[in-house]
Parts: sequence; C-alpha cells; structure tokens
Amino acid sequence: MDYERKTRVIANSYYNMGLERAKLRDLSGASECLKKSLHFNKYMTDARNLLG
Repeated sequence: MDYERKTRVIANSYYNMGLERAKLRDLSGASECLKKSLHFNKYMTDARNLLG
C-alpha cells in the first residue's frame, strides 16, 4: 500500500468516527476526530463541512 492511499484510508477512518460521534451528540469528540482526519487529508471537504 502506498503512502497516499494509506493516508486517505486513515483520514476516512477518522472522518467516520467523527460522523458517528456527531450523531451521538458528542461534539467535542467529533471535533477531535475531524481535525485528525484533516491532518491526514487537508482536502477532505466532507470533514471540513461537518466541522464547520
């Protein structure tokens, strides 16, 4: 697995965790996960929109 694909997979995992936490109304936990997702892929618009 190349580096680019690996970082996308990690970013998607953090995004999915953030989305689940947001659904459970754990907004501070969701914020942390989404920020980590953006750390691995700064162009992930879904994470940026959910964070906003």
